[in-house]
Amino acid sequence: AVREGHSAITLDQLASDVTDAAAVVGAEQIGDIADWDAGAWGDVLVASPLVGDGEASTPLVLRDDLLQFKRYFDAEARIAERVLELAAMPTVAGIAGLSIVTGGPGTGKTTFVARKLVELRASQPGLRVALAAPTGKAAARLTESIGLRIAEVSREATKATKGAAQSDLFAPAPTEARTLHRLLGYSPGNDRYRRNAIDPLEDDLVIVDETSMV
Repeated sequence: AVREGHSAITLDQLASDVTDAAAVVGAEQIGDIADWDAGAWGDVLVASPLVGDGEASTPLVLRDDLLQFKRYFDAEARIAERVLELAAMPTVAGIAGLSIVTGGPGTGKTTFVARKLVELRASQPGLRVALAAPTGKAAARLTESIGLRIAEVSREATKATKGAAQSDLFAPAPTEARTLHRLLGYSPGNDRYRRNAIDPLEDDLVIVDETSMV
């Protein structure tokens, strides 16, 4: 599951994966567990001293039919707590503590973000904004797409106001995206991030593309 980008595995998937493995290496190499269903796996895991409900210090956690490493469970719990904190923050200058923009390809997500950026930078020239994405390729795509959209939105605004909107008003809008690792100052030497809860980012607004990859 981890190799496929998942932080947990369902008991149904676990049973299916074991059955598939038995077909490859031979049932005699795996034994009776090749025939176990999700219920059987659940019974065995619940009885194991290595598996807990997330409260005890066990290497594995089983909750709601999901099995995962304790460190992933704890990480997700911390993220959920922070998301709830951000969602509860009051809206300031039209910016919520946490906003999620969703939609399929071509539905206008990038245009929406570009328009909001132009509006915010026009009303708050000193606003510090960071653009980021999980990978270098995604960051490059975001840099290209947001740059084009900001230029289009700025031209539309200038045209709509018959030239009253000055182009230099929109120039500071950020167009270069960075990877999340670069944004947070990741150090591979000690596997740590320079920016964290103790030393947070100085940006007023952080826009992250392709968050499903995080």
